[in-house]
Amino acid sequence: MEQTRVYLYQTTLDTAYTDKKDSIVLPTNVKKVVGICPNLTRGMGYISVINEKTNDILVNQVRVLDDNAHWNEKNIPVLNRPEANNLFYVFRMINGENERTNDCKLKIYVSYLEE
Repeated sequence: MEQTRVYLYQTTLDTAYTDKKDSIVLPTNVKKVVGICPNLTRGMGYISVINEKTNDILVNQVRVLDDNAHWNEKNIPVLNRPEANNLFYVFRMINGENERTNDCKLKIYVSYLEE
């Protein structure tokens, strides 16, 4: 029986840099990715999420900003079978609002069906 689970990837971004590229390592039991929800605290930018091996674009230049909406409301439905691959994201910072510590938090919620 398939169950929907949510994987949380989070990282701290330095606002002195304008972009970040990194890999999202998914759990081994991921059968199908059904949703992606990017969330950013103390900043604004654009994000693209790509399947690392097949180069399928799951999310293309979606605006990410600091708002108080629940992650279920911002969830972007996608359908991708990663086939034991990881996801790759490219983030471009437009505005970093934290002047004291120069860091923002990027969270990417990946909803998936497990085997």
